[in-house]
Amino acid sequence: MIFRIHALAVATAALLVIRSVVRQRLETADGAAQLSSAQLRVRNARGRTLAGVNGASNARWVGPYCFVALADPQLGMLHGDKSWDEELGMLHTAIDHINRLTPAFVVVLGDLVNAFSLGPRKDAQAAALKRALARIAPGVPLLLLPGNHDVGNAPGPDLLAWYGQHFGDDYYSVTIGGVRYVVLNSNFFADAQRVPTQAAAQRAWLDETLAAPLPHAGEIGGGRTVIFAHHPLFIGSATEGPGYFNTRPEYRAELISKFEAAGVSDYMCGHFHRNAGGLARPGGLRCVVSAAVGTVLTGEGPDKLHLKGVGDLACGAKLSGLRLVHVLEDELRSKFFALADVPEAFDASSTDSSAGWT
Repeated sequence: MIFRIHALAVATAALLVIRSVVRQRLETADGAAQLSSAQLRVRNARGRTLAGVNGASNARWVGPYCFVALADPQLGMLHGDKSWDEELGMLHTAIDHINRLTPAFVVVLGDLVNAFSLGPRKDAQAAALKRALARIAPGVPLLLLPGNHDVGNAPGPDLLAWYGQHFGDDYYSVTIGGVRYVVLNSNFFADAQRVPTQAAAQRAWLDETLAAPLPHAGEIGGGRTVIFAHHPLFIGSATEGPGYFNTRPEYRAELISKFEAAGVSDYMCGHFHRNAGGLARPGGLRCVVSAAVGTVLTGEGPDKLHLKGVGDLACGAKLSGLRLVHVLEDELRSKFFALADVPEAFDASSTDSSAGWT
């Protein structure tokens, strides 16, 4: 009798082990399938463009439309790369809103992951991000770009290669609804000493891209260019001093002059983990700095341009959020919404400044 009971216990334990192994294999297979789907969506920025987006149907302005900007999902920031459940949860909530709103496209403004160093944690964060992004409705194009946590404060060939392997080109352009969107690797503006050739290549490409005429530039709603990047040109003023969070003044002045001469209306970015920005000058380029969809910074220290100005870290639906952007005939108007407050639908009639739209 004791032998039978022992045999039954062993058999039961073995069955549980088998079930566990099977479940893990099924979960792994499902995760691999999701990752494969995500890779198809996030690795399609190749040849300095986004496959399936540029074309005759997108070259001309056909009326107002909307897109969503997400800044700094930065999986792993809140707990120093020990876990990233909270940031991932906020990203999934944002994607739920995106799939309900069905925007013309989504742009993620850099710092996709938090881990600086190459290795298992950085790879795991990238895999988790891609699985989440795979949930975005297939008909919604996805634009990605690198932040300093993705390719380093001083980018090197190894980190650029890692980014290219996981997410595709680090700079490219697309035309959607008659507006040219130029996606940049702003990390080259911060420190390109280790990659001078790559930085020079982006600079030459940018000059050529901005000089190229848009096919319907003379038509209503056409002829505009918008820049997407990670680093802000400035936080509050185009004449502010240097800092960790903004672009060095000598590069800033050159870029603002270049962008305004090319008819760039807006420069949209993240990195600051708070909302900021403004006009470079009256009637000039608008710098739009978005708070994070992941971990945000609350409060400010003595100098908001530097890391010593960083307050507390927080992540939650009442703080983390997304930016809704209305592309109108003659301007862009946008507003940052905490995830708990995102409207049920886009409403272009409510985008006046009295309602917080800029």
